[in-house]
Amino acid sequence: MGLGTWSGNCWALTDDLTQPTWPDFATQWARGPEGTRKLDFEVCDVLDGYAMGALTRLLADWLDGGGRLVLLQPPQLVLHNLYRVGRYPHPNLVAQAPRSDEPYG
Repeated sequence: MGLGTWSGNCWALTDDLTQPTWPDFATQWARGPEGTRKLDFEVCDVLDGYAMGALTRLLADWLDGGGRLVLLQPPQLVLHNLYRVGRYPHPNLVAQAPRSDEPYG
């Protein structure tokens, strides 16, 4: 099904992040806009440890490089992992409507 595409500065993910889907995600992320990026998790989850670790590193690197990030309905574990690596809270990170569910990973 694919992971969706960028629409302006927002990427509404359309499939779960896993080790097999990670290469597509990383490729699409690299094609994204400069400045503020919005990542919408409304219909997806991060389903394994590989994808969670890779996502945490990618988002932390984006913030460390001065990028701004808005996470829409992020899974609780995404925010928890960003907290564990010292990036949540962060002045360039906004989490809108974080989910309180427990993800599978």
